Amino acid sequence: AGEDIPVGVQCTVTEDSLPPAPTGYDWAAAVVSPAGAVAVTAAGTTVSVTNKLDANEVGVDFSLALDLPAGIADSFSVAVAMTCDGKSYTESLVSGAAPKTVKVPANANCTVSSAEPSAPPANHAWSTPTINPASFTAKLGQSVPVAIGLKLQKQDVGVSLNLSLDVPTEVSEVFSVAVGLTCDGQSYSETLDSGTTSKALNLPANANCKVDSAVPSAAPA
Repeated sequence: AGEDIPVGVQCTVTEDSLPPAPTGYDWAAAVVSPAGAVAVTAAGTTVSVTNKLDANEVGVDFSLALDLPAGIADSFSVAVAMTCDGKSYTESLVSGAAPKTVKVPANANCTVSSAEPSAPPANHAWSTPTINPASFTAKLGQSVPVAIGLKLQKQDVGVSLNLSLDVPTEVSEVFSVAVGLTCDGQSYSETLDSGTTSKALNLPANANCKVDSAVPSAAPA
């Protein structure tokens, strides 16, 4: 606003207190133009004051990549924990969803301490999560992408099927035995022969299994 000031007076312009800056911003130092003392002239003197809002936060963009076995279409979530200069932050990521952004103070030193996935399906286990980068400095003007990776692995148990045949000494034929198993409703089969007395079969961990049959090949006449 204009003020009536006598011609020839030397004036210095200062600024009163500004209103509080919005969250995530700071007021930069006021820019007064012209700077320093200003002489008031008969033609009028114009002084401008510029106030700039500067961001004081940095966005950390968390993305989630899951490596799932064929046939697994479930949705999973991962709870991420991060600490920046002693302050804790948490975020929940969901498979297939867009990345999540967490705002942290500019120039903060941050560490992503954990990424805990939701419970895996039966007979599966999560790998140790990869976090890239696991630590960083949040530079002003640069968003920080943080990638979380997890692999869902099927848990199998090796079961050894052993064949023992008691045949007369004069019988030299090779015989086979077809073995059938059921584990939690899933059927498995394997064939053993008298020349190979043991075979390994991978079955789901913690499965309840039953040998349904052991059918030998035809006996000699």
